[in-house]
Amino acid sequence: MGYEHASTCAVCGTALTVHERACGSICADPECRRTHLRRRQQSLAGALRRTRTAVARWRRQFPGGGDAAAPGQVAAAQGAEPTALLPANTRRLVPLPARRRRRFRDYFTRSLSVALAPDAGHTGGALPGEESVGQATTPADAATVAMLGRACAVCRGHCCAQGGEHAFLRPEVVRAYLSRHPALRPREVLAAYLDRLPWVSYQDACVFHTRHGCNLPRGMRSRTCNDYRCGGLMDLARRQQADATMQVFAVAVDGETPVRAALIRRPTGLACER
Repeated sequence: MGYEHASTCAVCGTALTVHERACGSICADPECRRTHLRRRQQSLAGALRRTRTAVARWRRQFPGGGDAAAPGQVAAAQGAEPTALLPANTRRLVPLPARRRRRFRDYFTRSLSVALAPDAGHTGGALPGEESVGQATTPADAATVAMLGRACAVCRGHCCAQGGEHAFLRPEVVRAYLSRHPALRPREVLAAYLDRLPWVSYQDACVFHTRHGCNLPRGMRSRTCNDYRCGGLMDLARRQQADATMQVFAVAVDGETPVRAALIRRPTGLACER
């Protein structure tokens, strides 16, 4: 077995060693690594410019597309308020497969068993996908929380894909639910969660992710699900702290393509959406 098909450095074209291939597509030459980093930065900056250009073009036509909106709303949407860029959930709604129901039931049963153990402590380790969820934060201002929730609704749950068949319901989450409902027997807790599984959910996202949002009430969710804010929402929260009277034009994008938008005012909410 030879290495005639070995990968080559994306910058200088030389063959990569086994270690270099394991680390990426760039050789160990410092100049190649600097060049690769510079190209990557330029690529990201270019993608951001193209996204902002597409959003600006789309915004000039907002609401358009036959959407009903008062002239004042159209003018406001084309005004000087800031634009918040959010990811867009573009998954299809499909019947929740029986195999995904079984996987959730099996996972939750294990979490429940651990939560009920008398010596149960922190289980340690992150759930699949939890590493990419990032830091959770909860703004203290109720009006800001409401505004962020409306902006989040424009995305429709891009981050919920991380929930898979576990929904971040670790044993400590189940234990907290048990402590709030001491009269419930274990099989009743299991039934309460299984009964919340929808018939239709977003394909390959969290099993509880429906057209109307999470099918679990907040008291049954994990802190990750209740508190997480994506980068776009974090940026919007910081702007709100600087200017509590502002309104924002929230745009959900798929790659570089705008998908949905809403003009969100504080605290009254959406003016129009598509």
